[in-house]
Amino acid sequence: MKTDRFRNKRGTVQHIVALVGDDVILPCTLRSTVSAVHQTVEWQRPDLKPKEVHLYRDEKEDLVLQNPVFRGRTSLFKEELENGNASLKLTRVKLSDAGNYTCYIPLLDHQKSIIQLIVGESTHLLTTQTPLGDRSHEIKGAASRPVIIIEGIKGDEVVLRCEAEDCYPEPVMEWWDAHGRVLPAAGPTETSRDREGCYTVTSHVNVPNSDNNTFTCRVQQLDIRHMKERQIHVPGTVDVSNEEEQGDDEE
Repeated sequence: MKTDRFRNKRGTVQHIVALVGDDVILPCTLRSTVSAVHQTVEWQRPDLKPKEVHLYRDEKEDLVLQNPVFRGRTSLFKEELENGNASLKLTRVKLSDAGNYTCYIPLLDHQKSIIQLIVGESTHLLTTQTPLGDRSHEIKGAASRPVIIIEGIKGDEVVLRCEAEDCYPEPVMEWWDAHGRVLPAAGPTETSRDREGCYTVTSHVNVPNSDNNTFTCRVQQLDIRHMKERQIHVPGTVDVSNEEEQGDDEE
């Protein structure tokens, strides 16, 4: 019977965020009872030619086929191989390093550990003290501006829908009124993930049809200190049959 010998489930994608110039560790850990010392460990990036990032076999590193862009920047933790740790250290990260990496151990049921490396070009470290701002041009996975739609009329209220796609890490979505007050959403935020592990989030809010007001949908990714928002003006009386996609168009 085959067993899942990687700590992360087969087929799942782990996401790692790094900044240009950082050193980063791409995790690949077998279960504690399995040693990697006598295994072949292949780190690859399938979108590159050659795809080899780092190769360990016959109890030593074999870098003959390594893609030149990684030359001198990769290493394994040799003292940890006995404990099943086949993680890769990548130094001096570049923007071009962003992509999907696979850790492949052929003799262990031909299974792969998949890592998506997200690289930002900020010149300073992002901390909890870093102000929220637009980092969509710096970090892959940072949310683009959300889309707001007037979805319908519910009683004497207008139903607004906000959606943001292709986000990683998972964002938080909030509604605000023109006075800077947070509005309660009409139910929990809906979240889905695509095959690459990126999130699509959708939120609804009900506002009075009698209001002549401006509302804001704000998307925040606190881990990367990113924020984008879009506003919509709701006139005093809405005829939903005449309403198309709404929201300001300024970038």
